[in-house]
Amino acid sequence: MKLGKLFSFAALSFVLAACSGGGGGSNLEVPDDSAALGAGAGADGEVDSVNTDEIPPEVSITFPSFQDTWTYQREVILRGTASDDLQIKGVYINGVLTETTDNFSNWKLKVNVDKPTAEFVVKVLDTGGNETTLQPLRINAHDGFARRAYGALAIDSKNSRLFAGPHPTKIQLSNFSFNRFEGDLPLITAMTIDEVRNKWYVTTSEYLAELSLDTGGILEKYEVETEFASIDVDEISGKVYWNNSGKIEVLDPITGVFSSVSGANKGEGPELEFDTKVVINNQNMYAFSDTAVWGQIQSFLYMIDLNSGDRNLYKNLYDTPEKITRVRAAVSHPNKPILYFLASSELSGDGAENLYGLNLNDNNIFKIIDMGDIGFISADFGLASLQVDRVNDTAYILSQASGQLYKVILNTGSITQVSRNFRGKGPSLTGFSVLGFEYDVINNYLVTLTSSVWSDGGGKIMSIDINSGDRKVISGPDHGLGVKFSHANDLSISQQGNIFVADSGGNDIKVVNAQTGDRAISAGNDIGCCTLLEYPSDVEVDAQGTTAVIINPWKQLLKVDLSTGNRTILTDGTEEHGTGPTWDGLSDIEVDFDKAIVYALGFPRSGVRAIYEVSLDTGDRKILHSSESSLNFPNSTSMFFDSQEGSLLFPTWGESASYFEFDLEEKQMKEKQYFGNETKYRITAFAKAGNRLFAKLSDPNSVAEIDPQTRSVVIISE
Repeated sequence: MKLGKLFSFAALSFVLAACSGGGGGSNLEVPDDSAALGAGAGADGEVDSVNTDEIPPEVSITFPSFQDTWTYQREVILRGTASDDLQIKGVYINGVLTETTDNFSNWKLKVNVDKPTAEFVVKVLDTGGNETTLQPLRINAHDGFARRAYGALAIDSKNSRLFAGPHPTKIQLSNFSFNRFEGDLPLITAMTIDEVRNKWYVTTSEYLAELSLDTGGILEKYEVETEFASIDVDEISGKVYWNNSGKIEVLDPITGVFSSVSGANKGEGPELEFDTKVVINNQNMYAFSDTAVWGQIQSFLYMIDLNSGDRNLYKNLYDTPEKITRVRAAVSHPNKPILYFLASSELSGDGAENLYGLNLNDNNIFKIIDMGDIGFISADFGLASLQVDRVNDTAYILSQASGQLYKVILNTGSITQVSRNFRGKGPSLTGFSVLGFEYDVINNYLVTLTSSVWSDGGGKIMSIDINSGDRKVISGPDHGLGVKFSHANDLSISQQGNIFVADSGGNDIKVVNAQTGDRAISAGNDIGCCTLLEYPSDVEVDAQGTTAVIINPWKQLLKVDLSTGNRTILTDGTEEHGTGPTWDGLSDIEVDFDKAIVYALGFPRSGVRAIYEVSLDTGDRKILHSSESSLNFPNSTSMFFDSQEGSLLFPTWGESASYFEFDLEEKQMKEKQYFGNETKYRITAFAKAGNRLFAKLSDPNSVAEIDPQTRSVVIISE
């Protein structure tokens, strides 16, 4: 029989092995990327000339699960499985033999992602000469191998480029590519550019500085207070002005002298709020300040006398036909008497921020964009930066929630997203990222919750397809009927697919129909009795959707009958309800309904951080692990119960190169370091679909998949 090569093309399949359990030794687990070539890689590599084996071997990629995926890392560990009816000679990736310890039944290889899109061809060869080759796996590298800019924004119109933060980043307006400056550079909170003198001024949480437009490096550092800063420059005098928690300061870069312009101890007039936005137009200073008046947030525009510091009301923006309630971002046109601002309006509601202009000649406000008419970016600008291109009469908006950049033609009001979507189709994961993140086994997608404290809509529930990364809105301001979210905090899903939401603004538990997005109150102070609901912050629901456990507020654990809305106190961490150690407050809970156990995470401000086990029947408590008994305790405010592995997972607060896992049987905490420790992630929550581990990221919002074995991370939706 003539021997020939047989090729078959197999689709990517998902087979993930579970996390290895903890044991002795170090509590920091570093990903194993060392070479582990197995001894059973075949005999001498020669094909037997009389071999009659015609059955090709099989091979699949376990991680990444997507054929076309994204990464922030320069290296990724590919992992998979292979099998044959006789013996495998080797599994190769782009011609390189992979690593194995079991004759390629399981294999892995660390690969370089050294260009924007890299392709990797996986091929398996058996000792009979048969081979199988998979379709090329594509891995795309994010621009600059780093998180895209999502913070402050400044423009250099003459050279057609934007600069952004928090990591100093240059954005070319010709192709809208994001290029992060390399090196140990400051994290920026606000920025402005003096286009007359080609100077780039920024504030950090600790100082003001001038940065190089070429390298992003610090040229001059000024040790001044910059808390909650906004910043602008007077291009005539060259002086730099900034808000410091309601106090206006000025720096003369020529002399290096800084002084107070207006504040509690200088000037007369209403005090400015800590997050006041300052802008300069024709050497006049204006300040946008939002204040609560009889419970209603209203926005006021003040004119600041630069000599006396007096704060004179220029316009009550709420007391206009536009009913402006909160200004998110503001900028002055460098060549025209116009101020532009992103703001919410009482008329728009539902969290839609509109773009307005204020003509300083006639003091009239005009609406440029009504976000309520543009569904795909509705509520995308709750946290955003704004800049105006003086050359082309355009504006640019950078959303902190999604990391997307938008271009606005000011004369026509047309708006276009100019930054590219990275992974998945559909609306951006906009809004303030909160804990809610679960897998819906009925619909086979992840469900995430974003919220906005100041939004009438109060939150939005979205689905993420785990096989494509595509996003859809399930319920929110523009989706679904019924009572609106007020301040959605957390969600939980029953096996029937109903979504239950803890809404601290409405002081209730809402139930959402996943198919229609319709909302109704399942338990509230007008539905059920007998314990008052006050700012419920976390919710866990049993499989049948009949019982919920919630945190209410901070200290109490309540059991809720979802059929009646009735509530009883399970425990409040005192001797009055249950026995065992006391607590000052809780930040998160997870419930094992099968074992009738609640796992509660002690609130970090309570002094002792601890994991408590609470009986769902009696409310009795015991400590499983605490910061008093171990230095290896995560700085975390949330956790995830992995029922398959019998462990709790803890994301680390803020950007981190690791997460933590607590083994409930061994009572041992281990730190799990991500592969490629130069890359840090801001993870807020975990979820699992089968054996696949997913993480919810913020700033900008996205969803990642983590390989539990190698802890490689890829982005599946952003």
